[in-house]
Amino acid sequence: MRFLSLLCFVGCTLFVNSESVEDLQNLILNGVLKNRNNFANGFGGKLPSLDPLQIDDSFSVNANTIIELKDTIQHATFKGLTSFDQASLHLNTINSTFSFKLHIPKIEFSGDFNHDPVVLNVSNGSFSSTLNDVELNIIGDFNFVTYKHQNGKRQIPEFSNLRVLFEFGGLTTNIKIQAENISENYVQLFIPLLTTDMGPLLQQASETYQTEISQFVTNYLNEMHRIKA
Repeated sequence: MRFLSLLCFVGCTLFVNSESVEDLQNLILNGVLKNRNNFANGFGGKLPSLDPLQIDDSFSVNANTIIELKDTIQHATFKGLTSFDQASLHLNTINSTFSFKLHIPKIEFSGDFNHDPVVLNVSNGSFSSTLNDVELNIIGDFNFVTYKHQNGKRQIPEFSNLRVLFEFGGLTTNIKIQAENISENYVQLFIPLLTTDMGPLLQQASETYQTEISQFVTNYLNEMHRIKA
């Protein structure tokens, strides 16, 4: 399962040839800025692209609002993950833990959906939207390991016990829905609902699929550092 998360690209280039925590944190934050294009293209195709991030697997979203639904989202795409405008890091070298935050002003979110049950004669369709004021927080453990490569050995970070948390601070805008049998009643029902609840529904889904998200981010980060070693 590769859900937004992966949206998720905490601190690239975490090197150990720095003698202070502050220097190490600056290296990470500078590395994030320098590697926007690498995150977008998957480091030249060696890893999955993160911008746009395309989700191969389907995932469920449970809505317990004015309508109780269990929708399945397929072919989801998130565009804009590398457009973050703020980054912060707290690194604890005593217990080898970290917390890394990114703020992303907006993310374009689109895909296909299936309603269960059918709503106002609509069973499935496609949608596009803009998620606003998104914060990504990745927390976990790290340690340094010796990695052997063709040019010798290098100390690289290895991540574990990650949690990937999302907060959606703004309303969802630019919502468009296409489906057979769509009616004005359907539009008047779902547009206001998705405007206020799209973010919370995705946040809920991220908790449901936390194991898959965290594993994807862990594998991505660890493999990324082997590529860059």
